[in-house]
Amino acid sequence: MRTGKYRTDIIRISPKKKMIMIKGDDFSGFAHIQKRHNHYKRNYTPIGEQTFIPTSKFHSKSRSLPDCIELADLLYSPEHLNERRNKQPEVFEVYQGDYTFEKSNLCSSSL
Repeated sequence: MRTGKYRTDIIRISPKKKMIMIKGDDFSGFAHIQKRHNHYKRNYTPIGEQTFIPTSKFHSKSRSLPDCIELADLLYSPEHLNERRNKQPEVFEVYQGDYTFEKSNLCSSSL
């Protein structure tokens, strides 16, 4: 698997919607997904000094990059756009949905 050297390096392009997965950083791309949604991550993620949000996680047997690409292709659609939950609409969009992946071993989670 290619991991990229720079945050803007393209890791993979999704087959259905042609979404581009970049290496990213703590706040975007595959690096963010690995850090924030890893199965072994704690149940809550700090977003401030005394503020925490629930951590949505992948199943322990999921295939990290392939499952991220599959989930992105399913989640990225107008019916999953959650503008109400987005605190920084000028920076990014928030998509949220529940899916169970039997084939890829992803757990049912809200992202």
